[in-house]
Amino acid sequence: MPTLELDTGLPATDADTPAILARIAVQQAKIDASADALAAAERSLTDADSVFAESEARMDAAEAAYHAALDIYWADKKVHAAVKDRVSSTRQILDEAVRQMAVVRAPFHPIRRTPLEVLGRIFEFCVDFEFCTALSVVKSAEVKMHRWQPFQLARICRLWRHAALLRSDIWCNIDLDGDLMYDNGGKWSYYASTLLARSGNSLLNVRFVRHFSSTYILEQRFVAPLLPHLHRCASLVLSLYHIKTGDTALAILNAHFPALCKMHLVAVNAPVRNIRDAVLDVLADAKLDFPRLTDLNIEWCTVSDLVSVLTAAPSLQTLRLKSLRETSAIPKPFVHPALRALTIEDVDAIPLIGIGILVQFTRLERLILRGSPCKPEGRVHYFALSTRKTPFLTHITLTIDHNFNDISNTLQGALVRCSNLHRIDFVAFFYYAGLIEFCNIWGQPSDDGTWLCPSLAVLDLSKCRLHYNCDVQRLVSMVERRSFAAVEDGGQVAKLAVVHLPYDMKSRDSVASQINLSISAAALTLLLGFLRAIRMGEHRGMLHLYHGQSSVGRYSCYNPLLRVESPEAGETGSYLA
Repeated sequence: MPTLELDTGLPATDADTPAILARIAVQQAKIDASADALAAAERSLTDADSVFAESEARMDAAEAAYHAALDIYWADKKVHAAVKDRVSSTRQILDEAVRQMAVVRAPFHPIRRTPLEVLGRIFEFCVDFEFCTALSVVKSAEVKMHRWQPFQLARICRLWRHAALLRSDIWCNIDLDGDLMYDNGGKWSYYASTLLARSGNSLLNVRFVRHFSSTYILEQRFVAPLLPHLHRCASLVLSLYHIKTGDTALAILNAHFPALCKMHLVAVNAPVRNIRDAVLDVLADAKLDFPRLTDLNIEWCTVSDLVSVLTAAPSLQTLRLKSLRETSAIPKPFVHPALRALTIEDVDAIPLIGIGILVQFTRLERLILRGSPCKPEGRVHYFALSTRKTPFLTHITLTIDHNFNDISNTLQGALVRCSNLHRIDFVAFFYYAGLIEFCNIWGQPSDDGTWLCPSLAVLDLSKCRLHYNCDVQRLVSMVERRSFAAVEDGGQVAKLAVVHLPYDMKSRDSVASQINLSISAAALTLLLGFLRAIRMGEHRGMLHLYHGQSSVGRYSCYNPLLRVESPEAGETGSYLA
């Protein structure tokens, strides 16, 4: 039954009195409980006040100690700063005293007693810089440093200046940048005229670079004073872009160069961005004369330009060609009898075949053909053309394609004519069929019994890559067949002395070990044959066995060398086993 709500605004009735008394009792119990809780809380507060008072006392003591320590710190820091200032000032006084001592003792310094001739010779090593190898770093800080280094040496002191002026070879490197002449022509005029005057009669190293056409008109003032001195130019770097008809800079090539030994030529009749579209023969009307030129680099010229330069350089020994272009006029065929080393890089098939048809190098010994592995046909065809008139080739480097089967016949036909070839380096990617064809042409004789390149001693495959499904045992079999053929055929084919295996070839160590075993077996067969001949009296002489490196290096396999010396005949026969 619900409790009736009492009206506290009316006097209590007899019926309400019991209920009111019951409620008063309940409320009194609550008041008593709250009073007890308050008393307990006040006792806890008293205890907390006591603890907090102790903490405040400790805090006050800590703050007082901190401020005291801080005052001591700032005082010590001030003292330290004062002492540091005194040390610094004292060090400056000491340094000044030492410098003054160096000045006072300068007359006794060994360099003061060094003869000017010796000091000048030292300066020559300071400015020694190969211009012909620096065309790719024309804007580098190193080239700029070497350009002004003679002037920096001469400004150190009067003694050094005197020594520098006595050595004319210090001033023989003339580096002219046509792209910088437009903004500061006076400085460059002083630079060129000073070097020409101070170089005396020394051989000159000249470089002239121009990649833009804005300085075309300004070149006359720099080129004209240089022309009378080019007869003593020993090395020349000429890099010209955007060549026009009657270009002032081309007058340099028309000069007489009786002392020129090295030249790096880049001559293009187009700006850099259109360089591949330029086909004008820029040297068609030039009168070239390089009687002593032995080392030549040519880039971006045409085949006709190349023939013009080669005709003027009968003593050329080393030639490097890069990015040659087709010619607008077909020159006459030309035979160069002196060239020994030829490097051709990034030349398209048409100009490359044109070189093979028009130019013959009858004394060529070293041939390097590099370029994109995707287009090897031009290189292989040039190789085939060049071997018809170059019987002295001993070392070839060739970049070929993974489609080896497509070029194997042409390559094999060219290698047949390389009877004196001692080493060949391949850069290629072989698939399964290509590796089989490669090993077949090297590992078996032709129909008439002759072996390909019978003098071959070094086969370098270190830069080749093999497809994962290639049968590497083919390489082992190829080396083994050539090794035993050299023993059985009586020296008609030379042993492979060194085989450089591909860097990333799987099971390289295992293959190298197998190659060494096959080589050792062939060597043992050869040794037993010699011993049998000696015992039977068929050969009288001294037998010397040089074991060489029988173990396998990381990338190569080496054969031991058997050498038989015959003192009576005065001849030495070498057999690579």
